[in-house]
Amino acid sequence: MADLFSTGPHALVLFSGILVGLVLWTIKVMGVELLQVGLGYIDQFRKELDPQVAQVSISVVNELLGTDFNPAAIATGTGLSGHLERADEVGAIIRATHLASACAVTMT
Repeated sequence: MADLFSTGPHALVLFSGILVGLVLWTIKVMGVELLQVGLGYIDQFRKELDPQVAQVSISVVNELLGTDFNPAAIATGTGLSGHLERADEVGAIIRATHLASACAVTMT
């Protein structure tokens, strides 16, 4: 009777082991190709989102600093130079805002 009841759990453990083995074998055999395909999808997704990142970053700056900057003036490039240019522009906006407020405080 105990053998009958233990057949189900044994079959489940055997099936789970076979499934894990197949997954690991698949990753070993096709891992590099799958990784390249996956990274390609991530890169394409990132490039589609890049133009919106400028708008989001300016919206965050406007919310945090209480300013009203126009996101249309920020670079929307998709490459590394676009990212760096966007970071420089957002940093310059924040710096100019802080300098203007510091100058206004020292003038009074």
